[in-house]
Amino acid sequence: MLHHAVSQTNAAKISRKTSVYNYAIVAFAAIGSIIYGYDSSVIATTLGQPTFFTYFNLATAGEPGYEYTTQITGACNGLAQAGGFFGCIINSWTADRFGRIPSFQIASAFCIIGGAIQAAAVNVPMLLVFRFVNGLGVGMLLVVTPMYLSELSPPQTRGFLVGQHGAFLAIGYNIAAWTGFGCYFAKNGSLAWRLPLAMQVIFPLILLAGSFWMPRSPRWLITQDRGDEALAVISRLHQSPSDPDNVFATAEYNQMFAQIEFEKIQRNGRMGFVSGWKLLMTKPSYRRRAALGFGIMFGAQCTGVLVINNYQVTLFPGLGVGPALSLALYCVYLFVALIGNTTCGWIVDRLGRRKMFLIGLVGSACALVGETIFAALSEKTTNRVILGFAVFFIFTYIPFFSTFVDTTMYIYMSEIFPSEVRSHGVALSVAGQWLATICFLQSAPTAFANIGYKFYLVFIICTIALWFAVYFFFPETQNLSLEEMAKMFGDDVAVTFEKEIEAAELDEKNRPAHVEVADKV
Repeated sequence: MLHHAVSQTNAAKISRKTSVYNYAIVAFAAIGSIIYGYDSSVIATTLGQPTFFTYFNLATAGEPGYEYTTQITGACNGLAQAGGFFGCIINSWTADRFGRIPSFQIASAFCIIGGAIQAAAVNVPMLLVFRFVNGLGVGMLLVVTPMYLSELSPPQTRGFLVGQHGAFLAIGYNIAAWTGFGCYFAKNGSLAWRLPLAMQVIFPLILLAGSFWMPRSPRWLITQDRGDEALAVISRLHQSPSDPDNVFATAEYNQMFAQIEFEKIQRNGRMGFVSGWKLLMTKPSYRRRAALGFGIMFGAQCTGVLVINNYQVTLFPGLGVGPALSLALYCVYLFVALIGNTTCGWIVDRLGRRKMFLIGLVGSACALVGETIFAALSEKTTNRVILGFAVFFIFTYIPFFSTFVDTTMYIYMSEIFPSEVRSHGVALSVAGQWLATICFLQSAPTAFANIGYKFYLVFIICTIALWFAVYFFFPETQNLSLEEMAKMFGDDVAVTFEKEIEAAELDEKNRPAHVEVADKV
């Protein structure tokens, strides 16, 4: 594996371009995000279908046996989240051992099997078991998708490109919501909930079929001593008429190679599955990154976003809203989320990650306070104005969370880890999300049934705490390459991208076929 020479060119003219091919690969890989969005939301509309409760002999609110129903609905969500947690751990091994693309393929297979058998379920245990299987695939995709996107994105547009993960998962949310709303009016009662579950197999099939034409991650290729393949991938990603000599691609490759070799020399050998986890937990700078990644993903779920998302169709009736209107409002809610997640990609590279978090958490906390007040009042009255404000604040919450927090947290946690432990670090971070959702989604039905609006107080406290954590402990990562991220956490950077670009102004013909890794900044 060679450190490639950068040809003579006017470096000042070279900018960090993003090609149409790069955009296309990102868009196709983000189908993994649609899968997560659809599969995690489809249960919400399923729980809004009266025929689902009838088929499985589950009592509805106010009927004898409703406590058992809340246990089953909690298990439907909880087992999927548990599967997602273990899927994260599986991916931390497969992504390094076999590569990012095989991880996409394995995850797609889990989703196809899980979705198909859920749709064919004839009893509750059958449904629950394959909610878990489906969760394994979704958990893997939630790790590998943003990680893959970050490894294929140039620094100045990484927020936008990785941000497509957030936009596409919101597309998945919306497809699930509108499918469920349409199926509510199906004359065949069984079709009303089986069809949305069956549609879980569509996008995994598309991703699996197209994955054989997706490029390997160049950073993974370098770790496998396949540098020439890595350079070919980078050159294809950044190919531009304004850079006929591929100066940008070569400079980016050289920086990747230098940093990965530097890290390899420091650890004195290859990185294995167990040794990767050990290094992540024992090296202080890596442990700090792990704490930040886990903290933002766990903390964001503690704001109550998935509880509101998954259970609002069951919360609306308590606010005086009928079943059909509940599903319609859910669809509108998720459309607002789509607008917010899409907007994030356009502004995050300008505002920076920290500002996005701080603005979003303030807005989310204010909306939660308003929701708590009017949810409390709605328990004592049927006044339509008060009930309307309770619904209003649910809709006030999502613009702040989706625009400023939801997508940004995936961008942040996917970019802060070094190549040697990136799959482990991202897996740990996403595992934090799954752990939080297991806790809250399992407890939500019982909590709302027993303490009602007071459950929102937990979300308010957690949101405020997360704001202070971001303000005091989270460094800005805007416009840095993945390799340059090391300096934000006190680690050495083998060579900066700027130095590699400057090398384009020099005569590189006699440059030796190796890289000096001692040039630290």
